[in-house]
This record gives sequence, C-alpha cells and structure tokens, in this order.
Amino acid sequence: YISKADVTVNLRTVPSVVNDYAFPSKVVEYMKEGKAVLSTNVSENREFEQAVFLVEPFNETNLLSVMSGICKNPASIEEKVCNSKAYLEKYHNNEVIAGQISDYLFAEKL
Repeated sequence: YISKADVTVNLRTVPSVVNDYAFPSKVVEYMKEGKAVLSTNVSENREFEQAVFLVEPFNETNLLSVMSGICKNPASIEEKVCNSKAYLEKYHNNEVIAGQISDYLFAEKL
C-alpha cells in the first residue's frame, strides 16, 4: 500500500520517547521509501517542517487545511519528497542513528 500512496499519514498526539526518533519509526520508513508524509511535529529539528506536510498544532481545522493545500498544489508532493531526502541524509544517517542508540543505552537512568 505504501508504494501506491501519493502521501502517507503519520499523526501522533501523545508525546513519548518514540517521537524523538531514537530508533527508526514509520515517518522515517515512509520518507526512505520516497513518499511525502503528512505528520504532526515529532522532531525538535526545525528542518522537519520543510521535510513533511506538517499539521501543527494537531486539530481538525489544521488537518483539513494541510490536506486541502496538497490537493490544490499536487506539485508540492515532489518538493516534500526532495526535502525529506535531504533531511534524512542529515539527521538519519547510520552515524547519527548509532549515536542515538548508544546515548539511549548508556544514559544514566534517574
């Protein structure tokens, strides 16, 4: 189904350690598949909002607005795909992910 999608959707409403991308997530998986993603803000990196169709804050009005914008400007899908590739190269390369895993495993637990 992912291969057939124009835009994938990953909306999260509950903050958690998963949202920090300590490990690969569906958003990263979708982006690596070369798909545009409609998402809530799950990253502290300001560049994330350029890499996805961001619904922030998450509510019905903002979701409808973003979806309407995509329908009115389908060329924006390819722009997001290009931006997401650059985002992944910078923030989700093997070196960065290995560092995040190491930090998580060896962090002092309070």
